[in-house]
Amino acid sequence: AAGGSSGSFDVTQDLNSGEQGSLEVTQDSGTPSNAPSAATHSDQTRPTEAKQPAANQGSGQPQKISVLGDFRLIRKLGQGGMGAVYKAHQISLDRPVALKVMAKHLADNARFIDRFRREARIQANLDHPNIVRGYWVGEEKGFHLFAMEYVDGPTVHACLKKLGKFSVGDALHIALAVAHAMQYAHEQGMIHRDIKPDNLLINSKGAIKVADLGLAKALDEELSLTQSGTGVGTPFYMSPEQTRNAKHVDHRTDIYAIGCMLYVFLTGRMPFEGTTTIELLQAKESGKFVPVRKHNPEVPEKLDLMIEKSLAKNPDHRYQSCAELIRDLESLGLANRTLSFIAKASATLPTSATADQPTVPQMTQPAAKKTAAKKTQQFDPNVWFIRYRDEDGDYVHRKLTTAKLHQLIRTDQVDRTTEASHHPREGFRPLATYREFEAEMRARATKAKADRRATKIQQFYENLEEEERRYQRMKFFRRLFQSVSGIIAFILFLLALAAIVFLIYWFFDPIMELIGIKLGGAGGPPAVE
Repeated sequence: AAGGSSGSFDVTQDLNSGEQGSLEVTQDSGTPSNAPSAATHSDQTRPTEAKQPAANQGSGQPQKISVLGDFRLIRKLGQGGMGAVYKAHQISLDRPVALKVMAKHLADNARFIDRFRREARIQANLDHPNIVRGYWVGEEKGFHLFAMEYVDGPTVHACLKKLGKFSVGDALHIALAVAHAMQYAHEQGMIHRDIKPDNLLINSKGAIKVADLGLAKALDEELSLTQSGTGVGTPFYMSPEQTRNAKHVDHRTDIYAIGCMLYVFLTGRMPFEGTTTIELLQAKESGKFVPVRKHNPEVPEKLDLMIEKSLAKNPDHRYQSCAELIRDLESLGLANRTLSFIAKASATLPTSATADQPTVPQMTQPAAKKTAAKKTQQFDPNVWFIRYRDEDGDYVHRKLTTAKLHQLIRTDQVDRTTEASHHPREGFRPLATYREFEAEMRARATKAKADRRATKIQQFYENLEEEERRYQRMKFFRRLFQSVSGIIAFILFLLALAAIVFLIYWFFDPIMELIGIKLGGAGGPPAVE
């Protein structure tokens, strides 16, 4: 997309700055080509059936085709593994469409045809403002065609490549739009399995459109088109369980991809990296990555934790539904209402309270003014309604002024779970998400963290002192035991020595007589009669 010096994209200018006129498909024994036509057609001109040169009929020479049934090809938008996508004009309904043309060499492969038609059926059955709509699927002149909603803008990937990374407000805007779309798809029993910036389109009004449902899967579908034990999708955004076996994944694989995109939007880099696909998958299996705030300090700590939860290796540790993810992301109150980098953007972000609900009829001007005046009278920016839970777990409500609430925060009389709103019964969200209290709540959280760290350090030193006292006590008893043992050993030695002396004294005379007898009998003087 073309970006000006202000860093915004003029979508309309980008659309009209490309090559004008139709790009034709060349038919040569069933092989398409991108040869441009000599004639040009404006996007607003109602096309007519192009005449084929008589010289080429039946000659075996390539035949240029600019019209396929009800569709006139205008220009090529992209090329994929299964074919090409063209901007086309639907003649009968006089509207622009994106026409996917299946590659001719795959037309005889029943498996690819089934996948092609299956994508069309899935897309046609999903009716959501953030999902590209499917219009028609069929076959013309040997070509399998799928007509879908034409989105007149760039991909999110193109914008990200241009800007490097997005602001917190824009990143949350895109993530919430995708989460709303996926919540709707999951409720219809479908999962996408290939959520990535390349598959997110932005129209001229700044609305996000999820495209490319070729890998989408019904939750109760066996999906024989996917081989067991293989992963399909884009490895950078694919969940670990999908890399192992794409056949047995659930809606939480899309939540993983949304978390991965949020990481990229806010940092401009992938959470898991590797020089090869194997290294990348091994990094995902480890589940370890650098926190977002290390790369971008502007990201709130709470958002960092939400991304970490979305990227959990174990699906049971992630958000269990897009509704949960939407609730937490909206509680931050930081998402932009419109994309700041799209010039003249007017598409606002849906909220969880209004998403997928029927459109409310417009009120008459007097009634609207009356309602707006009533709301203005009820709303006082200096009056706050707060709620928190007491010891029994019941909500306690209080009405306070801004100054009084600041005082309660400074004196630690409210905690981080306290919620506030200007309305007494609705719109409650954490105090830290309001700009009026963000700095104080952040300072308090920092202080609380420092206090916890100081408490841990103090407890650590107390444990060390207790260990030292215990060691000294044991050392004393050890020495005492050693001393007592030495005394006892000395006493036993004396007793043994005394016993030996006593035995010598007691048996001295008999021993001497025995010695004399022995000496006399061995050669002493003869006995006198």
